[in-house]
Amino acid sequence: MLKRIKLIACVLAFFATCIFVGCAGAQQGGNAAGDEGDNIAEEEMEIYIKIGEECAAMELARSDAARELKDRLSDGDVVFTADDYGGFEKVGSLGFSLPRSDERITTSSGDVMLYQGDNIVIFYGSNSWAYTPLGRIEGLDDAALESFLQAGGGEVKITLSLTR
Repeated sequence: MLKRIKLIACVLAFFATCIFVGCAGAQQGGNAAGDEGDNIAEEEMEIYIKIGEECAAMELARSDAARELKDRLSDGDVVFTADDYGGFEKVGSLGFSLPRSDERITTSSGDVMLYQGDNIVIFYGSNSWAYTPLGRIEGLDDAALESFLQAGGGEVKITLSLTR
């Protein structure tokens, strides 16, 4: 009986360690828009950003703002204009507000952030500021992202959509 109790205690300790290490690992590292563990459920994870005839997928961050943006897109596309700012980002007003959960973040190329509740910022460089994560453009290297965003080229019309 004592051997069985020791075995059960060892198994429980093993699982507790696995859970603790898994949770600690999920809190470390990653990009500003969040790791895979910080993303919305698999079936809801992408929206699409369209500029002209080009389209890129954006993996959504786990934030109330990202969820609300996705909900708004179920009623139709959101279209806004964005312009270069600081040589590292495109920024544009959504025309409506999303819930803020700003945190001090150092962004990287591809991050998509909410700024001041009603502006979307898409980074093709890096910056440190207080933002609410919305997501991250996946599948484009830095040069392709700059080309897609027409970085340095001035104002662009951006469409956010649930469909390609």
